Amino acid sequence: MMMRMNSIAGGSWGVQVQRGLVDEVTDVERPGAGAFLSSSPKGAYTVTRSNNDGSTIFLWRRHMQRLVQSMMLLAEAMPSKFPEPPASISTLEHLIFPSLQAGLCRALELRKPAEEISISILAYRNEEFESCCKKKLECEWEIGVHLSRYLPRPLSTAVDTAIMGPSRELPLAKFSLWVDTRRFLEKSKPLSVSEIILSDDGDLLLEGSVTNFFVVAESRAYSKDCNYDERRDSRNQWEGIEVQTAALKDGVLPGVIRQLVIEVCRLQGIPILEVAPSWESRHTWREAFVTSSLRLVQPVASIQRPIAWDLTRSSDAWKTCEWTCHSLDTSLGSVTQRIQSLVIEKATQENLQIDDILSL
Repeated sequence: MMMRMNSIAGGSWGVQVQRGLVDEVTDVERPGAGAFLSSSPKGAYTVTRSNNDGSTIFLWRRHMQRLVQSMMLLAEAMPSKFPEPPASISTLEHLIFPSLQAGLCRALELRKPAEEISISILAYRNEEFESCCKKKLECEWEIGVHLSRYLPRPLSTAVDTAIMGPSRELPLAKFSLWVDTRRFLEKSKPLSVSEIILSDDGDLLLEGSVTNFFVVAESRAYSKDCNYDERRDSRNQWEGIEVQTAALKDGVLPGVIRQLVIEVCRLQGIPILEVAPSWESRHTWREAFVTSSLRLVQPVASIQRPIAWDLTRSSDAWKTCEWTCHSLDTSLGSVTQRIQSLVIEKATQENLQIDDILSL
């Protein structure tokens, strides 16, 4: 294994691996996955992270299934640019593990107490596959692995969001081109905002730029004679509420944690609807949260939207437009907090031990 050492400033660090060769990130201001995905050939990717003080990886199997799905969708949409995906998860893992093992060994050396490891895996077309080996399946796809420091936020940390847009192209596939496309929105968003909610019409809310988006709303069948706080104290703790998130057919990413939220809600009897939350119905919203494999489930404190909706704005125009803001409940004992606990519990049950990867 060849390794090149570089000094990483300010406690940040990043490790990039290809074909088992480790190279520490030289751009000390951008050691994260975004720089890696922007500078690499475009392809399918997935992002997860370690847990339990760098000892396990969240939801490994689900991420491998998601990566294969994205590879398949890219091959179907752009057959001239992307080959057919591996036939099985084990074949894909055979391509990934040499680089993942090498990267984890170095990341575990760099990691400090309280830090976890962000793990990004990118699959893209190998332009040299005909000459690199006899087994075509193993060489049509090239794998890049990126690992960097991740500092988990306290579970109660809430995020402020802004509705912008538009929706992403080829939304069902996790396609690294989106990293470049979303940069315009990230540069244009209000300073106080840390996540963008995508919308094509300013009313139906689809997903975040790097997350899926959910609201906890008063059920449309709910009696207005009972208020929200009374309902939370009733015998049926889920009476009169519903969790809403846009359906895949609306054009959103089928995120790993998104699916986990849907599963735990159904298991617990929490009413959940795959329907895009409507800004016009925000008076029925009581809570909201975003999900991703890094954030898991993060409460939303506020959502703001331009008073005048116009997707044609320039970057400067987005920054200077007038906004209206809707605040949400982030108190302890919320529905969001309960879902958050359920998701973490279920995700922990599906963790992969890092020692198991290193011992292969």
